[in-house]
Amino acid sequence: VKYGKFDEAQLQANMVPSANNNSSLENPFEYSGDTIDEYTEKASLSPWTPVPDSVARKIFDSAMPGPEDVHVELGSGDGRVNFHAMEYGVGESIGIDVDEGIIQRATDRLQRIHPQPNIKFIVSDLMDAGSPAWTEHVPKATILTMYFAKEGLQKIRPMLEQALIGKQCKIYTCGYPMPGW
Repeated sequence: VKYGKFDEAQLQANMVPSANNNSSLENPFEYSGDTIDEYTEKASLSPWTPVPDSVARKIFDSAMPGPEDVHVELGSGDGRVNFHAMEYGVGESIGIDVDEGIIQRATDRLQRIHPQPNIKFIVSDLMDAGSPAWTEHVPKATILTMYFAKEGLQKIRPMLEQALIGKQCKIYTCGYPMPGW
């Protein structure tokens, strides 16, 4: 794993780590140019932290997905959990993130795979209850995954419950339990 060195000028300019423009997973944390305030506004639910591969495998070992399953990853970042979902045989996997740059990175990675798995990546603000994330994608999920801090989970819980009323869906949160469940 390679780590970039950042000079004092970058640090003083409040530059924050985020995905770079190439589609490699080797360097997930390089400075994008966002200020702390810009990044905090964009990542209001939680800063992007990749789910460890071992955790993603445990999720899908537990979920026991099949070709009839639709997996949705909220805050998908670079799409690594979506790619794991396909390895476990889900019929479709949808990654949703607010960060256009990281969605482009995931899409670029997807484009290099042949034959193409049934994965799509969507830019959507999970804080907008009228967004396609909540009106179109989450309601069809049979397996839903997310990696948000407790505060982020509290913010999306009402929209998640509304979108999944009457549905059967296996929900996995990584790192933090859903408050109140």
